[in-house]
Amino acid sequence: MTLAHAATSRPVVDVDSPTTWPGPLADLIYKTADEAELDEPALYVDLELENRESQILDLLRGHLLRAQHCTRLLDHEADALRAHGLRPWMPLSLMTA
Repeated sequence: MTLAHAATSRPVVDVDSPTTWPGPLADLIYKTADEAELDEPALYVDLELENRESQILDLLRGHLLRAQHCTRLLDHEADALRAHGLRPWMPLSLMTA
C-alpha cells in the first residue's frame, strides 16, 4: 500500500488480477468475453470495450487503478531503433498545423 492509497483508503484495482476487480466490472468483462465471437479462440485478442467505456469508468469510480505496460518490438522496429535511435513523438494534428 502506498502513502497516497493509505491517505485515501480507496481500493486498488490491479488490471492483471481479476480478484481485485469490483464484482460488477468482473461480471461485465467475463460476460463480454463469453459473448465474443472469435475466429480462432486459441489466439489472444483484445475485447471490444470502446462502446462500454462510460459504463466501465462508472464501475471503477472510487478505485485506484494499477496497470503496467510492456512493449515487444518487432524485428524491423528494433533494427530501426539501432539504425536511427529514438525520435520524439508528435501528434499528427500538430505536424500538419
